Amino acid sequence: MSKIKIFLASSGELESERRQFEHFIYQRNKSLHKENLFIEVIVWENSISNAMSPTRLQDKYNEAIRACDIFVALFCTKAGDFTIEEFHIALDQFKKSNQPQIFTYFKKTANKQESVRAFWKELSKLGHFPTVYKNTEDLHLQFGQQLEIILTEHESEPTDFVFPTIPKPDYFIGRDDLLANIHQRLQQDEPVLEKQAKLYQYILAMFEPAELDAEKQTILRYFSVLPAEEIPLAHLKTLFAVEDENQFEDDLESLFQSGWLSAKEDSYKMHALVQDVVFAKLGVDNANVAEWIATLKMIMQQHLDIAWNFRDYASAVVQKISASDSAIGLLNLYLADFYTNVGQLDNALASITQANRHFEQCEDTERLATSYNRLGMIHQALGEVDKALEFFELFTELMKELYESNPKNEGLKNGLAISYEKLGSIHQALGEVDKALEFFELRMQLSKELYESNPKSENLKNGLAISYEKLGDIHQALGEVDKALEFFELEVDLFKELYESNPKNESLKNGLAISYSKLGEIHQALGEVDKALEFFELYNKLMKELYKSNPKNVELKNHLAISYYKLGSIVQAKKIPFYKITAIRQNKQEVVALYENYMTLRQELYQTTQLDSHKEKAENAEKVHLQAKMASYAPIILATLIALFGGFYWLDWLSGWWLVGLMIWIFPLRLPLKTVFSIKIALLILLGLVAWFG
Repeated sequence: MSKIKIFLASSGELESERRQFEHFIYQRNKSLHKENLFIEVIVWENSISNAMSPTRLQDKYNEAIRACDIFVALFCTKAGDFTIEEFHIALDQFKKSNQPQIFTYFKKTANKQESVRAFWKELSKLGHFPTVYKNTEDLHLQFGQQLEIILTEHESEPTDFVFPTIPKPDYFIGRDDLLANIHQRLQQDEPVLEKQAKLYQYILAMFEPAELDAEKQTILRYFSVLPAEEIPLAHLKTLFAVEDENQFEDDLESLFQSGWLSAKEDSYKMHALVQDVVFAKLGVDNANVAEWIATLKMIMQQHLDIAWNFRDYASAVVQKISASDSAIGLLNLYLADFYTNVGQLDNALASITQANRHFEQCEDTERLATSYNRLGMIHQALGEVDKALEFFELFTELMKELYESNPKNEGLKNGLAISYEKLGSIHQALGEVDKALEFFELRMQLSKELYESNPKSENLKNGLAISYEKLGDIHQALGEVDKALEFFELEVDLFKELYESNPKNESLKNGLAISYSKLGEIHQALGEVDKALEFFELYNKLMKELYKSNPKNVELKNHLAISYYKLGSIVQAKKIPFYKITAIRQNKQEVVALYENYMTLRQELYQTTQLDSHKEKAENAEKVHLQAKMASYAPIILATLIALFGGFYWLDWLSGWWLVGLMIWIFPLRLPLKTVFSIKIALLILLGLVAWFG
C-alpha cells in the first residue's frame, strides 16, 4: 500500500481545527483504502514521541517535515516561532527536492497580531499566496479540492499505473522509441513523487507545442499561466480579446482533440502538468504575454462586477510570471485596488507589496511612488497609522525628487500635491492639527496653480475641489465654522460644475455627494436644521444611486451608511411642539427606520471586511438603533398618561378610561393593518374589563 504523508503545522490556538482536519483525512482514507492508498497526518501532539532525547523535540518535527509529501500550515491570530520555523524547513526541502508541496491557510479573523501580518508579507515577497478560510468546513472544502488534484497525479500501486489517455497527433510520429523507454521506466516500483516526476517527463516527451501554428501556440501560452481549473468559454473570449469567435472555438476544439485541453460543455481546462510543459517549451515570459497582460490590466480597472469574475485569473498570472516587470507590477497594483474596493485588505496588501517589489527592481520611480501611496492608504484603512505615515513620507519624498527634476511636468506636480494631502490626512488622524493644516495649504496652493494653468482639465479641477474639502475639514476641527463653510461652498460649486458637465462619471458624482455631506455637517453645527436636512437628503440620494450601481464597493456602502446616520441625527434634532403627538410619533418612527438602515449596512461592512474598526462601528450602530427604538415609545406613554390623568381630573373616573380607549383607537402604529386592528381590539377589551371591575 502506498502512503502520502501530510505534516500539519499550527499554533496551540487551532487545536480544534487540527483535530477536525485529522477526522476529515480519516474519512477520506475510507474510500482511498480500496485504491491501496493511505494518507498519514503528522501533528505535533501525538505523532512523534516526546521521550528524552539529546536533541530538542522540534528537531524531530523538522525531520518529519523533510520526509513528508505535503506540508500544511494553519494560522489564525498569531504566527508562532515554531510554526514559522517549520514553514522554512519545508521551503528549504522543497527547493532541494521539489517536495513537500506547501499549502498555507489563514483563518479569517479581525484580531490578527503583528506576527501574522509580518508572516503574510514574507509569503508575498516569496511569491507564495496563502488561502483565507472562514471556518473548518471551508478549510476542508478548499484543501479537499487541492487534495483531489494531488491524488489524480498519484497512483497507489506502481503496477496499476494508468497513462493519460491522449490522442497521438501526427507530429508525434518518430518518437515511439523514446516513449517506450519512458513507459518501461514508469512500470518500476518507485515512490509516488518520483513517479509523478517521470509522468512529467512522459508528457514533456509527448507534447511538442512548437509544431503547432502561431494562433494555437498563443492560446496554449495563455492557458499555461491561468488556474488549472475549468474556465468558461465566455471568460476565455474576454481574456483573449477574441475577434473571430468561430475560429477561436475551432482552435479550442482542435487543442482538445489533440489532448492539450480537457473540455466540459462550455468550459476548457489545461492540466497542471501540461501547463508546466507548455510553460517550459514555449518559453513563457513577460515579453510574449505582454499583450495579454495589457488586456488583463484593462479588465481589472473595469466595473467591480466585471473585475470580480477575472480576479483569480489575474492573481494566477502574477504568481506564475514572477520576473521583475513594470507591467506585472501594474497588474498587481490594479489587483490591490480591486481588493481594497471589495474590502479584502489583506489580499490588497499582498498585491501592492508585490507591485512595490516589481517597481523597485525595475527602477520605475514614478510607479514606485504610486505604490508607496497605495501602501499608505491600505495601512491607514487597517488602522496602522504609523506605518501609513512612513509610506506617505516615502511617497512625498519621491514625488519631490521627481518634480524638482522636471518642474514643468503637470502630472508630477499634481502627484506632489496629492502626497501633501495624504500627509495632511495622516497628521489629522494623529491629532496633529497644525501639521495637517500646513500640508493641506500646500496641497491647495499647488492645486490652484495647476488649475489656473489648465482650467479645462477635469482632473485638476477635481483636485482643487478636494483641496477645499480638506481645508474645510481642518478648519471645522479647529472650531472655525465660518472658514469651514466658505471652503465647503467652494468645493460644492466646483463639483456641481464637474458633475453637470459629465453626469455619467461616478467619481464626480461621489465627490458631489460628499460635498453635500460636508455642507450638511456645517449647517447642523450652526443649528440650521432645515438646511442641514436638505443637504443630507441630497447626500443620501446620490449615495443610494451610486451604491445601487456598484454594490460590491465597500467605500460606497460605508458612505451610504454614514448618510443614513446623518439623516437620522438631523431628523431626530427637529423641534416639534409637545402637543403634536402624531407628528412626534411619526418623527420617531422615521428616525428608527433611518438608524435601522444604518445598522444593517454597518453589520454588512463588518461581515465583509472583518476589521476591528467596522466591528466597533457596527456595535455602536446597534446601540443607536436601540435607543431610537426605545425613544419611539415615549409619545404613546405620554399621550396615555395625559389622557388618563386629564380624564380623571376634569371628568369622572369612567370617562377617563373611555378617553384612554379613544386615544388607543386613533393612535397610529407602524405595523401591518391586521396586526394593528388586533392589538387595538385587545387593548380596548382589557380597558373595558378594568373599567367594569373598577
